[in-house]
Amino acid sequence: MSACESSRGAPMTAPSPTRASQTWRAHAGRAALLVIGVAAVVALIHLAGLGDVARVVRRAGPVVPLLFACEGARIALELRATRSLYAALGAKVPIPMAALVRAHLIGAAMTTALPAGRAVAEAYVATALARFASPSKAAAVATVNHALAMAANALVATVCLVAVYRATGLSPLTVATLLHAGAVGSIALALTVLSRSRRACAAARRMARFFLAPARVRGVLRGIEATGEACRAHRLFPWSPLVDHVVARALQAVGVGLLLATITGTQGASSGRLSALRGGLLGQAVHLVGTSAGDLIPLQLGATDGGFVLAAPLLGIGTADAVAAALVLHGVHLAWTAVGALVPLLWRRAPTQGSIRE
Repeated sequence: MSACESSRGAPMTAPSPTRASQTWRAHAGRAALLVIGVAAVVALIHLAGLGDVARVVRRAGPVVPLLFACEGARIALELRATRSLYAALGAKVPIPMAALVRAHLIGAAMTTALPAGRAVAEAYVATALARFASPSKAAAVATVNHALAMAANALVATVCLVAVYRATGLSPLTVATLLHAGAVGSIALALTVLSRSRRACAAARRMARFFLAPARVRGVLRGIEATGEACRAHRLFPWSPLVDHVVARALQAVGVGLLLATITGTQGASSGRLSALRGGLLGQAVHLVGTSAGDLIPLQLGATDGGFVLAAPLLGIGTADAVAAALVLHGVHLAWTAVGALVPLLWRRAPTQGSIRE
């Protein structure tokens, strides 16, 4: 019997019952969160009135292409930040633009659709681009990119916090925005410090020796050390990628401001309704807090909707306006999620001659 036939006839290794049970529980948990989110959206639509919500959504129709473009520009800016970080680390192979675009489109879909999507997306992008650099450099770029995204989130949330406080005083939205800015800023700082800390690397090595099988320890230890060195090669907060992330978040505020201005028919602050700038900052504060609160819910369904409804009196809009605004934002995110989901089916990854090793 040939070696080929022998390997072909070898029995397949079945997944362990423990792993299968964990996978089933994870899928069941995501499905339950999705059902809860959909139920919350349906309840809010019923509360606001389906007819009223539909009329407001139709009124917002003209601004939807602009929202779609703003979201696309945000993805492009995050792509540019990733490219800058790889260039700063001196990737041995120039990363093709096609590979960056493909990875970031899929990553954007993961960010929106999956629980804790940002971390999952960064891990995917690192895996997809590791063949053009070393795995440790890809992991370092993912870590620094995540920290920069959190830092940009905190900076934009701080600007929104000032606008919210000036408009509403010490309101629940002010407190929620303050907590959000503090939390994401702390995460950014923790990621930055821990990824560079030799003590943190030493602690990670001790954990690897304790939890992993001896056969895997050596490779994991090399990866931890190489990733730490790659992170330390970056400046604390590289300015160019940080600016890209800040502008990306600011574009979200512009989109939310345009949406609210279109829904309310705003002509300026003197009209007693939201100005575009004020609406964008206040609306972005609600959006940031809602997406953070619903980070474990696919598409953040129910979380952002509930946030807009609760903040409607502070924003000067009605319940139907708030629900419609959240639905339009969901629609834009869902459209980009569909684009990212179709990419693996319609755009096959080009083969490479080999992978870069440590």
